[in-house]
Amino acid sequence: MDHLKEEILLAMDSSTMSYMEKCRILLSALSDIEDWRWLQELYLKYALDQNDSIAGLSITCIGHIARIHQNIDLPRVHKVFQYISEIRPNLKGRIKDSLDDISAFITS
Repeated sequence: MDHLKEEILLAMDSSTMSYMEKCRILLSALSDIEDWRWLQELYLKYALDQNDSIAGLSITCIGHIARIHQNIDLPRVHKVFQYISEIRPNLKGRIKDSLDDISAFITS
């Protein structure tokens, strides 16, 4: 794993970082990391975060991966999104928006 990915993971796992700092890290990863699979796994992990801002942003960023990289593991994303929809109905709107982005930029 390259140095930048390690830095991102360490920062996201830090208990001293505010949720706003973590959101900035998640956003900057979109432009700093080219590995869409790694990004997808990062965002799927944090889509399950207890903080609604971090979870919602992570869900949105999955749609951005589709837009930027024209690639996504749709079955994996659907599985996680379905789970989140069941346990966090307040994030259904973010999930719908992300899936709309995915369908706009990914052709089957």
